[in-house]
Amino acid sequence: MAEVEQESDGPQAGLGDQAGFGDQGSLEDQNGEVGWVNRRAHPRRTTAWPGLVQIGEDDDHFSCTIRNISLGGARIAFDSDVDLPKSLMLLAFPAGVVYEAIVAWRIGLDAGLTFYSEHRLDGFLEPRVRRLHRIWLDSRG
Repeated sequence: MAEVEQESDGPQAGLGDQAGFGDQGSLEDQNGEVGWVNRRAHPRRTTAWPGLVQIGEDDDHFSCTIRNISLGGARIAFDSDVDLPKSLMLLAFPAGVVYEAIVAWRIGLDAGLTFYSEHRLDGFLEPRVRRLHRIWLDSRG
């Protein structure tokens, strides 16, 4: 039997493309064996980091929890329903990084993000990141 890595992605875990998880995994491996095969490009790190999502250039921002994170994206969770656009910025407080991201999927209060740009908050800041930088500095005391 082929070696298979089991993962849980919440209520829709193990459904691969059927649940809107794109190319993250499948129920069958190349030998037709049933099980979960991870096809993610980057390994994930399980976290419970505080995060902040900024929508647009305005003051619209929402607290979230970053459930897991990798070089390519993150899974975030909100305490209440938030209407998300296709793209947003995510501030990962412990990492001191702002990610520009596309919403890849949405299930209930959880969302999967795909990162397309990263801004370290200890370096040069583009104008669109400065508001989140101020919030990050205020959180550090």
